[in-house]
Amino acid sequence: MKKKDKLVEVVWLDSSFTAGWRPRTTYSTPETCRTVGFLTHKDKLCINVSMNTSPESRGETMAILRVNVKSIRKVR
Repeated sequence: MKKKDKLVEVVWLDSSFTAGWRPRTTYSTPETCRTVGFLTHKDKLCINVSMNTSPESRGETMAILRVNVKSIRKVR
């Protein structure tokens, strides 16, 4: 039997941009995001969070760069 993936909430910073013309004094800022899913992989560069898992496969997997991760919390 394979190890069960943990259900987690990841709080992370995402890049953002502003479309169209804006005054020079207007700046884009990073957005704080929350993602809930199964922690299916982690290494020095990134973590993978999958929305769906089964014993044989995973679906809707997001890679989040570790440098952008603010916190990872186990969900019960």
